[in-house]
Amino acid sequence: ALGQAFFTVSLNGCGMVVYGSYIGKDMDIPTAAISTAILDVISALLASFVIMPAVFAFGLDPMSGPPLLFITLPTIFKSMPAGQILSVLFFLSVIFAAVSSSINMLEGPVEALMSQTRLNRKKATTLFVAILFSLSLPLNLNMDLFNGFSDLMTIIISPIGALIVLIVFYFMRDKEDILSEINMGASKKVGDKFIMFSKYGFTTITVLVIVLGVIYGGI
Repeated sequence: ALGQAFFTVSLNGCGMVVYGSYIGKDMDIPTAAISTAILDVISALLASFVIMPAVFAFGLDPMSGPPLLFITLPTIFKSMPAGQILSVLFFLSVIFAAVSSSINMLEGPVEALMSQTRLNRKKATTLFVAILFSLSLPLNLNMDLFNGFSDLMTIIISPIGALIVLIVFYFMRDKEDILSEINMGASKKVGDKFIMFSKYGFTTITVLVIVLGVIYGGI
C-alpha cells in the first residue's frame, strides 16, 4: 500500500517534475501539495469503504490487484440490483483513471524526447505509445507476469524514483534555492525545519519503505 501511495501522488519522479515546470510562479506549492495528499487519501478511503464491505457481505475473497477488480467486483455487481448499470459506470471510471495515469507516466519521456529532438508532442506521444503497447503485450497475456511486474513497479521502482528525487533535491541543491522555489507563491512560507525534516525524515521513511517492501513483498 505504501509503495502504491508513491505512485498515486506521483512521487516517483518524472511526472511531477514535468508538471512542476508548467505551473506559474504564483502557485501556492505547499497548499497544493497538502491538498493533493489529503484528497488522495480521502478518495482511497471512500473506495475502500464502499468496496470492502461489499466483498465481505457477499462472502468473497478480499484479494487485491487484478483479481479484485476483474473477478470479485463483477461478481458483486452481478448480484446487485441495477448491477449492470453500476458496473458500466464503475469500469468507465477505471478507464478514465487509467488514461489519466498513462498521461502522467508518458509526460516525462515525451517531454524529454521533444527537448532532445525535433519531434512535436503528437509524434513523440505516438512513438512512446507504440513502444509501450508492444512491450506490454506479454504482460497482458500472462497475469502472473503482470502481477510480478506490477509489484516490481509499485513496491520497488516507485519508491526508488522518489528516493532519487529526494537525494537530488535536498542533498545536491542549496537550501536557500530550495526554499526560494517552494515559497515563491506560498501564502504560508516554510523554513529550515521543513528542509531538515524533508531531508532526513522523508528520506529515511522512503528507504524503510524500499527495504521493508523487499523483505515482506510490499507493506
